[in-house]
Amino acid sequence: MLSLKGLDNRGGEADVTFEVEVINTNTAPEVSPIVDQTLNLYTDLFEVFWEDVFSDPDGDAVTYEAYTDNIETVELFYKDGSVLVKPRRLGKTQVTLKGMDPREGEVTTSFTVRVVGNITTDQALSESWKVHPNPVDEVMNIKMYSPVIEEMTINIYNAMGVLIKTAVSAGSDDTIQVPVDNLQAGIYFVEIATDNAKSVKKIVKQ
Repeated sequence: MLSLKGLDNRGGEADVTFEVEVINTNTAPEVSPIVDQTLNLYTDLFEVFWEDVFSDPDGDAVTYEAYTDNIETVELFYKDGSVLVKPRRLGKTQVTLKGMDPREGEVTTSFTVRVVGNITTDQALSESWKVHPNPVDEVMNIKMYSPVIEEMTINIYNAMGVLIKTAVSAGSDDTIQVPVDNLQAGIYFVEIATDNAKSVKKIVKQ
């Protein structure tokens, strides 16, 4: 019920009362965020169940969409009540999910998918890294060109084959830094080893 009153400057007044019916109110669906995912290229799939992510306060039926900004990295498959994220190649992409109700209410959420893979051969490991720059000064930067998700042991040998320094990395898809400021100038050999592969490259310490 809504009432309005009008007054003039000589004390006259008038009232009017009327009812207001509010119809077709709508609250957009609600969403629960999804944490970023790291998937192994060879072994992992990630399934998102729509009802775990979206709900509608009004009880409306919700329809769903899913898309990615890089279809070369992951592929999306719709299932009954869910969407399946399948890795296709190494890399990183964003997956966006959208929930929509029949009255044009909508909401979205996005999460990052990082696709990695174990390296299983010496050749593949050798092609996955280099020391840059080389010669090195106080810090040796190992640039990783392919993601390695397993633990890596980094051994540094002198020209006589004597082990001088050892470091361990939990895995990296970027750059690993190893301090070498305590090494004398000369030629050294850097070995990277995983459970499945091994690679050795020569460096020059300034």
